[in-house]
Amino acid sequence: MWYFALIPTYFVWHYTIALNDFKRIAKNISWFIFHLFSIDILLDTLFSPWKRLSKDADAHSTFFTNLVINILMRFVGVFVRLGTIIFGTILLAIAIAILIITFVVWLFLPFLVPAFFLYGISFFL
Repeated sequence: MWYFALIPTYFVWHYTIALNDFKRIAKNISWFIFHLFSIDILLDTLFSPWKRLSKDADAHSTFFTNLVINILMRFVGVFVRLGTIIFGTILLAIAIAILIITFVVWLFLPFLVPAFFLYGISFFL
């Protein structure tokens, strides 16, 4: 009958230690996705030229040629960075939604396991 003493210990672990671990894991996942896409750095350098490509003034180029190339590289940089920021933000939102669903399921899991067990037993009766 020692296994009946395990039930209160399980509930204490499930609603204290495991929830703290879940919070730490959720924070790590969010941090990882945010830094994987470097969202803060991309926002800081949003209007920088793409891959630092720019045209310097030399004897064979005109002012307008340099201007067009530099503006074009900045537009490319904006579009690529915005695409990466948007994709990273969408992925972060999906991860947060999955974490919220997982958290709600985790809260009700100790009550769902016996309910599903009894539901399965009802097929034999």
